[in-house]
Amino acid sequence: MRNIKQFIEKWNLNDWCIAYLLIFSIAYIKLAALGIVLFLIVVWFNRVEKKIFYKRLLNFRKQEFWFVSFFIFHLLGMIWSENSAFGIADIGMKLSFILLPLILVLAKINITSKQIQQVFLIGLFISLVLCYSFATFKSIYYPEDNHWGYFFESEFSSFMHRSYYATYLSIGTVLCFVHFFNSNKRIYYGFLFFLFSFSLLLTMSKAGVIVYLLSLLILIFWVILKKRMFVLGGLSILGILSIIAFMSFSDIGVTKRFDEMIKSLKGVKTINNSSTESNTARIIMWSTSIKVMKENLPFGTGTGDVKDELIKKNVSLNNIGVAESKLNAHNQFLNSGVQLGLLGIIGLCGIFITQFYKAISFKRIELFLMSLIFILSFMVESFLETQAGIIPFTLLSLLFFREIETKNEMS
Repeated sequence: MRNIKQFIEKWNLNDWCIAYLLIFSIAYIKLAALGIVLFLIVVWFNRVEKKIFYKRLLNFRKQEFWFVSFFIFHLLGMIWSENSAFGIADIGMKLSFILLPLILVLAKINITSKQIQQVFLIGLFISLVLCYSFATFKSIYYPEDNHWGYFFESEFSSFMHRSYYATYLSIGTVLCFVHFFNSNKRIYYGFLFFLFSFSLLLTMSKAGVIVYLLSLLILIFWVILKKRMFVLGGLSILGILSIIAFMSFSDIGVTKRFDEMIKSLKGVKTINNSSTESNTARIIMWSTSIKVMKENLPFGTGTGDVKDELIKKNVSLNNIGVAESKLNAHNQFLNSGVQLGLLGIIGLCGIFITQFYKAISFKRIELFLMSLIFILSFMVESFLETQAGIIPFTLLSLLFFREIETKNEMS
């Protein structure tokens, strides 16, 4: 109790709103939108000076500038859109890109960067408690032929698409790994690291597993080079190779998914293809998106017409399966490129360039890897076309870098 009291003793209402948003954006996204509204009301009565407000929002070196710009680009895209209904719905979904930067710039915040990371880890832990509880409940009261089926794949990730959930679990493992070596609470962070790692494998997300292993390899080399722990680093590399070898020769579900991926990617036709298999569909959509983007440069199809144009193009290419499924680009960079042309790509790249610059400048390996994880996830999912991607991405991007930005302004 004493540790909890010390942890929150300097928090104000703004800090409690941040904690609420961080936890529920992972544990139950439907409640996060309510938190943004409450946060906006609270901040309205505790605003900062206008000088600081303009200093951050009008500086292209700040992430806030690029988040707001990305939203403004979507507003501009309505000018050359024909499907205004879809465009308005898309803008409504992306309101977080302008509301969260504005709120966080205006807010007087006492919560530290380390506390923000702790709250995020608590949110992940709560979400896993819910996932395991629901899987156990459904296994007892709605048994399948495979009694453990509710503990795997999309059934396990009950409240969020498994690719998104695996992304956040990967970020959680990175934070636990770094804190394990920088803190005296090694049992705590070690437990969370293995819990998040095991749970990530249960999602059987191919992209999630690849991103996780890549992040882990980078972290191990960081331990070897930065911490000079050569023996531990070498043993860790052997451990990862053992895991990969086990996955390669075993009959577990995630291995089967990788085998299916390799088979489906051999000789994929991007025209006259009626398949909707996930890997094949991605290749088809990437190819179609590139074609549509080239045809609509430099400003794209418009905010409201992106899905219509992709469907129309797939119909003309006789890719009937993905056309009937009305799939998006399954790549955020391509999806934004189709939608807004160069403006969309510039907006996204601006966000990530500022993140990498800050992470490298201040030698923060966990922030560098968080940005890398998001980029890799963006390559295989249209990550910002749903609230489960938009709100956590915006929150983590702005909050994790906030202390760095604040210290830099004060210096």
